[in-house]
Amino acid sequence: MSEIYRQYESAAAQCADADGLLELQKKLLLPIIAEEKEAFISAEFGRLQQIMGVEYTDGEESKVFHPLPEELKNGENIVYGNPRELSLAELAMLPHLTYKINRFGAVSRMPLIQCYPQDIARLELIARMYENLMIGRSCADADAKTLLDGHAEYMDFKDGGKVVVIK
Repeated sequence: MSEIYRQYESAAAQCADADGLLELQKKLLLPIIAEEKEAFISAEFGRLQQIMGVEYTDGEESKVFHPLPEELKNGENIVYGNPRELSLAELAMLPHLTYKINRFGAVSRMPLIQCYPQDIARLELIARMYENLMIGRSCADADAKTLLDGHAEYMDFKDGGKVVVIK
């Protein structure tokens, strides 16, 4: 159990009612959720830019992932969106999106983007927690524990450490 979770648990025990717990969670958890979202976007910025406005398939129906505004489109020129505009719900659904490739009469489905299992689990967690907090519902204690106990490790994972160039 991490020190940050122990502090959260102690503060949560002092909350008199559900509204107090909700306010505590908003105060303590939302900044961590935002930090992890930003870490993911920063680490995957270029890849996310490449898939914004791209078609994917939902069953047999074609849809566009985060359509770009018309004013950004410039004829045949390639225009990239800003991944920081993506919602947590969009980021969480990304690993599950596919597109169809027709080859020699056969249809293959390929992922729109490849993600690490750690990213998939983390994005689903923070999207679920963010949604709960925004609609005025407290997060489950198990989710808060998972978020807080795994925060430092996830941030280290997304940072990737220092890159050393060998000459």
